[in-house]
Amino acid sequence: NPDTGAYIFEYDKNHLAYKQCVENTKEAMKIYLPLILVDNTFTMDWEMEPYFQMAEHFEYLIHVVTVENYHGNKSIHDVTDAQLEKMKSKYKVRLV
Repeated sequence: NPDTGAYIFEYDKNHLAYKQCVENTKEAMKIYLPLILVDNTFTMDWEMEPYFQMAEHFEYLIHVVTVENYHGNKSIHDVTDAQLEKMKSKYKVRLV
């Protein structure tokens, strides 16, 4: 919330957050920041692909850290249990 600074998760705008994250990362790479951290909720390989492509283009080395159950099965974003189960069922990140 811009007025209070409180975090409010809006599922219908989630795709905009993903897009903004990619854009922010690209802008950081364009100016060759020495270290860029991306905090996101990737559940499928293809969701990470834009980052791998940008890293290759700008010659960045990528390290992927997967955090599992960091919040003890509690959503800090008011995501419904049904949506969390859906995300869990499609989780198929495979790093090579």
